[in-house]
Parts: sequence; structure tokens; C-alpha cells
Amino acid sequence: MVKEIVDSDGNLIKSFDRTEVRQVISKQTSETMAQLLEGVVKVGTGKNAYTVGYRVAGKTGTTENVAKEAAAAKAGISAQYRISSFIAFAPADNPQIAVLIILDEPTVAPVTGGITVAPVVRRFMEEAMPYLNVDPVYTEEELKEKDVTMPNVVGLSYSEAEKKLQSAGLQVRTEGNGDTVTDQLPHEGVQISGKSKAILYLGGTVPQSTVVVPDLSGLTLDEATAQLQSRGLYIRISGGAAGSDGENIVVTKQDAEPTSKLSYGSVVTVEVSDLSQRSE
Repeated sequence: MVKEIVDSDGNLIKSFDRTEVRQVISKQTSETMAQLLEGVVKVGTGKNAYTVGYRVAGKTGTTENVAKEAAAAKAGISAQYRISSFIAFAPADNPQIAVLIILDEPTVAPVTGGITVAPVVRRFMEEAMPYLNVDPVYTEEELKEKDVTMPNVVGLSYSEAEKKLQSAGLQVRTEGNGDTVTDQLPHEGVQISGKSKAILYLGGTVPQSTVVVPDLSGLTLDEATAQLQSRGLYIRISGGAAGSDGENIVVTKQDAEPTSKLSYGSVVTVEVSDLSQRSE
């Protein structure tokens, strides 16, 4: 468990040798388990730990505190006490890191490892993988959905701009009449979700106005996108799950507070979770 002890200057104080007791499982069994646990995250109850670009494997856990429930019942209190957990490692085919996160009596319902802890694991992996210099590898589906950085198309002809944006995976709509792009939304360098619709202004400029941010909590992804688009705002998605039913994917967090005001064309980053706890 301990490799070495160093002082505050990095000088080695003591190192520990490893004593190999036995081979716990075979290499073949280990590889099989890794595949099965990766399936938990891809299409099982651990979908909310799915991390775009990285192969994460893991397992949910939900424990009942029977003794505490019995004590509460004895006192005339009807209550459930749960401990939710999720253990994961990544990349699944060449593990560089393992993490176990435990939440003692979480208050978010339903209290399961897949709902309460898996999103925390995903946030951790999103930070840890780049820190460990693990390069992302995207599937074809992920490439279609991954964030797109808006290029600069101001000054181009409409046909040139449309071609450039479509090659970046963006849909296009126009405002005004003309042959040359005079302004654009989003602005150059802004990151938005793939398949978003860019607006090209032909002979005009972006409105200099502010809009009120709606409360997106509990909305499906399609509903949240429609709400923002109707106000002239863009959506950027953090989190999600592979192979999920879209109706079960709902918004759980948003970076812009409801009723706050943003400039027309701003991006609202949302975090989504899959409420489905069934394996597919």
C-alpha cells in the first residue's frame, strides 16, 4: 500500500519492498471482468460515469444500514439509511488509475450508486485523465456529439462559411439578406455542443441585448435545448451516458443561475444524468 516515504524536500526516508503472495485471478479472468465492468458504464446501471473519450469501467454499490434503521424503528421513526458507492478504473484496457467514492446517507433520490455517485466519478475522470496525460480516443458517435469550437467566418461568402461550419459538424441558419457574412453566433473560439445551429448574419450584426436564463432542472435534453434556443442561447453538455434512452436523460445542473441575465448568444453549460437504472 505504501511505496516510499519522503520528506518535504523530496528526500527518500524509507522505501518498502513488495512481497508477492499469490496471483489472485488469471490474466484471462481479469480481462473478462474488465470488459464486463466497462459494459456497466456503457449500457448498464453505471451510465452516469461514462466519460467521453475515455474507456471507464466500474460498478455501483448501495448498502443498507440495517442497524441504524432498526434503531430508528425502535424509536418510532420510519426512515431509510443508505450508503452509495461507485468503484471505477480507467482506461479499461490499460488501467492508469482506480477510484472508489462513497457517499454516506446521500439525500438525492433515488439513492443508488448509479444516480448519486457515478456522476461524481465522471467529473473526477474528466479531470484525472488529462492530468495523467491519457489521450482521449473518440468513437464515431462521440465525434458527432463532442464539443465544437466555433471558427471565424466573418467576411466569407455565405457558401464558403456554410461549408466551413458544416465540416466542423455545425448546422447553419441565416439572418438577413446578402452574400457576405457580417457577423456570427457563437463568436469565434466559443465551444458549443456538436450539431448545434450557428447563426450567420448577412448584412446585419448580433443583437446587443440580454436574455433571462430559464430553470432547466429536470428537463430532458431536448426540452432544455429548445428552451435555450427560443431565447437565443446555446447549450453545452457536460456528462451523459452512452446507449441511453433520451427521455431518461435530464438536466441536473446548470452553470448560469435561473433568472440571471446573459448576453444574447451566450452558452449555458448543463450537466445531465441518465435516470434509467436498467441494464440494456
